[in-house]
Amino acid sequence: MIALKWFIGLFVSLYIGHHASKRYRNFRNNQIIKGNNDYKLDEEQSLNNDLLPLLTGLLERFFFTLVIAFNIGGGAVAMFAWLGAKMAVNWNRQSKNDAVSRAYAMTALQAGLVSLLFALIGGLFCKL
Repeated sequence: MIALKWFIGLFVSLYIGHHASKRYRNFRNNQIIKGNNDYKLDEEQSLNNDLLPLLTGLLERFFFTLVIAFNIGGGAVAMFAWLGAKMAVNWNRQSKNDAVSRAYAMTALQAGLVSLLFALIGGLFCKL
């Protein structure tokens, strides 16, 4: 029974969380592109759009699922500190200082929130 709870929790966190955050990010990026037809992702952003978010997302969801499942104190604070650090790095990496670049950075923050929501839900499944 314990193995089943952990399987469901990690499945929700890692698999469903990955697809939910990726769909959300793609949906928001498509809205940004539709709103500004002149703006396209540069080559570096396009190359990093799949692999780096995948690896970062899997690592963060796995880590925070364990934090929630083992009821480690300060988990919520750590989640928001992690989002703050990701936001600072992503915000400052934008090559252009315009509204569209900031919109992409905000989308990354929102997708991170979706990702951590699934880590929370997965951790709670494991903890049952």
